[in-house]
Amino acid sequence: TIVDVKSPSLMHGKVISLRSPKITSGKVINMVDNEDLTSGKLLHVKTSSESAINPLQFDFHRVTNGTGIAMNVMNLQNGVGLLLDSGNGSALQTTHHDTTYDGSGGTLLRLKGQNQSAGTLLDIDASNLIDGKAILVRSFDALSSGALLDLYTNTSTGHADNSDVGEGVVRLTVNSMESGTGMKINANGLTHGKALHVTSNNGYMLNSDGGLVYIDGNEESNVITGASMAEVSGHDMTNGTLLKVTQMGTPSLVTGKVLDIYTSSTHLINGAFEVTSKSVKTGQIMRIRGDQITSANMIDILSSSNNVNMNSKIINFNISGATKGTIVDVKSPSLMHGKVIS
Repeated sequence: TIVDVKSPSLMHGKVISLRSPKITSGKVINMVDNEDLTSGKLLHVKTSSESAINPLQFDFHRVTNGTGIAMNVMNLQNGVGLLLDSGNGSALQTTHHDTTYDGSGGTLLRLKGQNQSAGTLLDIDASNLIDGKAILVRSFDALSSGALLDLYTNTSTGHADNSDVGEGVVRLTVNSMESGTGMKINANGLTHGKALHVTSNNGYMLNSDGGLVYIDGNEESNVITGASMAEVSGHDMTNGTLLKVTQMGTPSLVTGKVLDIYTSSTHLINGAFEVTSKSVKTGQIMRIRGDQITSANMIDILSSSNNVNMNSKIINFNISGATKGTIVDVKSPSLMHGKVIS
């Protein structure tokens, strides 16, 4: 040991105090030129106190445009630039808050910028990344009520307003991508759960222009035939429902709609709504059921147009290749009063 300073009874004060208020380009402490370090340490700081509040502290109160702490590991291949390791420790506590977040509970790494109104609290630059991952969060089969990623804000408008380009509490921008997938969720073992769940819980505030899921393709003017804004694929499906829209909680739906398809197009060649099932040989392609109907209409076709010409048809059946069978079959074996067709 070259220098050994012991002060076993010191309770207050400083063991070593270095002051250099006028230094500009020099160094107060310089530990350099080591070339053979293996298991040793250039700096080792340790305390065994169970009451330590802040054993290691750096203050740079007047730094405006510089860098508080810099670590250069330009030749790193399989190692770790900075490691925070709790070892065998398993005492971290979690504090749950339903409506607020105060940062309580145990945390291995915390960034605090609670008074900052602009800027970026965490900036990861992976400009040349090709095959790796900018962020990797990993958990195994023990996770139950926890979360790998939990984002929270109680803003009522702010960046939750989608009226401007780029807005959103969570944003994924891949404007230069021409092929591939912007975001992918793999849930190959899913049986009873949900791969993606969007919920408003007990919310009841949605207005006419609100929506839990909104797909904006308003500027897509050159969509080719076969392309889709939204697609649900289930090629190997044998049972179940490919797309299900349900409103069963209460019978309160009166003036609303379970499904509303709207277009302002003036020339529709293939129809605003089309069901194609060219391989069906038996069964039904479309079925409408209304077992409790009393005074309602099963199908209601409306038009207020007063310009219907000779070539227009309210209902058009085109089964030009049929040589046998029945084109229209209407059965009402129990009808005692009323009309089958009026």
